Amino acid sequence: MTINFDAEELVGKLNILERSQLPYAGSRAMNQLGYQLKNSVWPSYAQRTFNRTNDFTLSALRYTHKRGDLSIEIDLDKNAPKGQSPSRYLRPTSDEGPASVYVTRFSRYLRANSYMQGSYALAITDNPALSNELDNGRVRRSFYQTVKSRLGQQQGRTKSGRKSRSQYADFKFFAVDENSSDPRVQHFKGRPGIYRVKDGVPTRIFAFLDQEPSVTPKWSFRDFAEDESRKILPSLLKRMLDEALR
Repeated sequence: MTINFDAEELVGKLNILERSQLPYAGSRAMNQLGYQLKNSVWPSYAQRTFNRTNDFTLSALRYTHKRGDLSIEIDLDKNAPKGQSPSRYLRPTSDEGPASVYVTRFSRYLRANSYMQGSYALAITDNPALSNELDNGRVRRSFYQTVKSRLGQQQGRTKSGRKSRSQYADFKFFAVDENSSDPRVQHFKGRPGIYRVKDGVPTRIFAFLDQEPSVTPKWSFRDFAEDESRKILPSLLKRMLDEALR
């Protein structure tokens, strides 16, 4: 999308001298606009908009500016050294994004290893069994790793057969899919998901869904870009024009 601003609408009528300095001052103003949007405006906006934010979300905005240009490009970070990129998990929450949530690496792992035939593994975060595995309302990355390593293993044993020292040594994890043929899990087929067993009692901690959950839009990327730019750009452009004239 493209958002255009008229210089004279932002700072008033320009005289001949100011017009001569507009390319230089305007380019500097746009570069400074991108910097402020990324480093101060977006973090504040994200904290107001989303229930839970982390460092990746607060630093998600990216901008590019070429020297001399009277424009900038802003976007959400598409890089993901670990986990999902901010672009993938934030766009579904905007009214310009897809209607369904992104498919997590955990869900892709479960499908690839035939634990799940459905589309999505949803953590049951209101289950007391997960209460100690949440960080700011989200399942900890380390717990996803624990579940993956324990699925299909003997209770309390690692792949090498050595006794596990983890806090889950006395727990067992198993997955149940609608197509599961294991007679030991037939009782659970009506409620597919991942179960944790403690003291012989199974409890479902992840539900397997046939479709990705839909998301209700919480914000508009265009509105954010336009509204916040209109607040900042007039004073920026005026200051850069004044400096250029001096």
